[in-house]
Amino acid sequence: AGALNLPPLWAGVAAGLSHLPYTRKLERELFNRSQLFLTAASASALHQALPGLHGEVLAGSVYFVVNTGAFLFLARFVLRKDPASLWRTVLKSFALSYLGLVPMAVLATRLYASPAIFPVRGLDPLLLVVPGAYAWHMWRLQRKTLQAVEDMVKSLVWVLEARDPHTALHSERVAAIALDLAKELGLPPEVRSLLLRAAKLHDVGKVGVPDAALLKEGALTPEEWERMRLHPELGWRLLAPLEDHLGPVVRDVVLYHHERWDGSGYPRGLKGEEIPLLARILAVADAYEAMTADRPYRRALSPEEAALRIQKGAGSQFDPEVAEAFLRALRRAPPWKRKEKFERATLEVREVP
Repeated sequence: AGALNLPPLWAGVAAGLSHLPYTRKLERELFNRSQLFLTAASASALHQALPGLHGEVLAGSVYFVVNTGAFLFLARFVLRKDPASLWRTVLKSFALSYLGLVPMAVLATRLYASPAIFPVRGLDPLLLVVPGAYAWHMWRLQRKTLQAVEDMVKSLVWVLEARDPHTALHSERVAAIALDLAKELGLPPEVRSLLLRAAKLHDVGKVGVPDAALLKEGALTPEEWERMRLHPELGWRLLAPLEDHLGPVVRDVVLYHHERWDGSGYPRGLKGEEIPLLARILAVADAYEAMTADRPYRRALSPEEAALRIQKGAGSQFDPEVAEAFLRALRRAPPWKRKEKFERATLEVREVP
């Protein structure tokens, strides 16, 4: 509303000074306040050039575009993140909330210019404080809810790692491998984002597997093996309450990542392209990570030995196209090629305050 009632300079100053909460990081504060200054000043300038209802609506739209554009510019050239992926995975869900405030800002502007209830000019817009505060609160609540779901997802993975120390960082390494395979196959950023999330959650169903089977150092009995084979189904059910946030694709990848190209996998016995592509990618990533990691009952294979097994399994256990993409990625000597190197790098990142 300030952008529709004040000159560009003062609209920008008011927006920049009104930003809450304050942070201790100077560079973040400078960016946030500069972003708001530019956003409000741009909207005010457009409104002055094009007065009336059309100008007010366009000014509100410009406010959103400039505000979002500044963030995406920062993401692309400073944070080195893909703007399209950030838009689809983070900002798109907030677009309706932002644009929904435009009519409220227009109404506040009209009430300020032409009082309808109070005789003193400037009091009528105060009637919108309560609905405006409510809209702001709901937007903040939406952000907190999304963050809470992300934190819960991380906690599920860490609970599993805490139960089974032999698979520590297994899901993170599988995710790194799967992401490189997706890039080799030319999958778009939004699909890679889904795969990354599914990879980190692919073994979450093992929280329902008894310790006697999960932590056993020797070969599993037929009964224990049957319990272990239930973990994709258990994971699929465990993630059901989060489907609105994760999406059905993630749950399907968790369910089908042990299916085999020839139809001999589990839990459904799907064959070939009946298996979702992301699950086929995850199957290769999961197999390589498992083969190149030490277990109590066997030594890890070398990257070369594991790659040979994946090559031989193309067309039977693995999708041939995905297996070929894996071999191409491995030839570039990625960080995940050797488990010990990947673990050191990942733990160093986790320890950074």
